[in-house]
Amino acid sequence: MAAPDIPWDERPWRQQRGLDEEQFKDECRGWDVNELVFSPALWGTYQPLMRADFTLFDEYTHRHAGAPPFAFPLTAFWGTRDRRIKQHMVQGWSRFTTGAFQLLEAEGHHLWPLDKAHKAAWLQVVADQLAQLQL
Repeated sequence: MAAPDIPWDERPWRQQRGLDEEQFKDECRGWDVNELVFSPALWGTYQPLMRADFTLFDEYTHRHAGAPPFAFPLTAFWGTRDRRIKQHMVQGWSRFTTGAFQLLEAEGHHLWPLDKAHKAAWLQVVADQLAQLQL
């Protein structure tokens, strides 16, 4: 996801609060949500979860301007075919650490972690980095 301090006017999505069901489904499709989610059998389960998820990034206001950055390493990932979140938006996370920052690309759209092969590669990076930490 984009760095938390992304300005409102640079956020590449519509706030879902005012969207009716069809508009909300279209917004979800813009994030590459699988069409199966919109089926009558599943939408009743997924709709409230998706609305709650969207509320998090729709309404989040960064309130920590001026706070010191974290002192630990930070690794961020971005999907190379993400239609909404671009590399420079994820690069913004680098402002939140004085430790090492690494931006890694993952082949895929916004929901690339749901792809089994990409998930395995991503989790391997996480495991490798955790193994390198001195605890």
